Amino acid sequence: MIKNKTKKIKNKGFSLVETLVAITILLVTMTAPLYALTQAVLFASIARDKIIATSLAEEGIEYVRSIRDNNYLNGRFWLAGIDGTSNGRNQAACGRDGTARSACVVDVKADTVGLCLIVDCPLLKISTITKGYELTGAFPDSKFKRYFVYIDDLTNTQRKIIRMTVTWTERGKNYSVTLDNYLYNWQ
Repeated sequence: MIKNKTKKIKNKGFSLVETLVAITILLVTMTAPLYALTQAVLFASIARDKIIATSLAEEGIEYVRSIRDNNYLNGRFWLAGIDGTSNGRNQAACGRDGTARSACVVDVKADTVGLCLIVDCPLLKISTITKGYELTGAFPDSKFKRYFVYIDDLTNTQRKIIRMTVTWTERGKNYSVTLDNYLYNWQ
C-alpha cells in the first residue's frame, strides 16, 4: 500500500479583518499625538499674539504719556492733543465713561491721535520696511486694532484713567488685551 503523504498547509498570512484592526489601532494611537501637536502650535500662536498685543498696548500708553509730558513742558493744557483735538477738551469723544462706542486711536509712527467708533477702529498695518505697526502707509493690514478710552476718576479731578485695548481675531475667536493707566495733571 501506498500511503498518501500529504501535508497540511497552514495559513501564515493575515486576514483582512486582522489587517483592518491593526490599521485602526495605528490610526487611533497616532491621532492623539497629532492633536496634541496642533493644539501646542495653536497655543503658541495665541501666546505670541498676546505678547505682541501687550507690547502694542504699552506702546500706546507710553505715547499718550509722552503727549502729556510735552504739554507740560510747553505750557499747554495737560490733555491737549490726546483726544484728537488741539485743546484737549473733547475727552467725551474718546468714550469718557469707558462704556461709550467711541474711542481714540494712536499712530506712534505718524505722531497722531484720531477718533473712531470702537467697532470701526482701523487695523494696524505692518510696515514692510521697519516691520513695525502703524496706522498709515500703504502696507498690509495686521490682525490687531489698538484704541483707548478715557475714564473719569471721580475721586480725583486731576487724574484720568486711560484704558488702552488691543483686539484681534484668531481662527474665528476674538481676543483682547486691556491695560489701564493713570494719567495725572502735573501742572
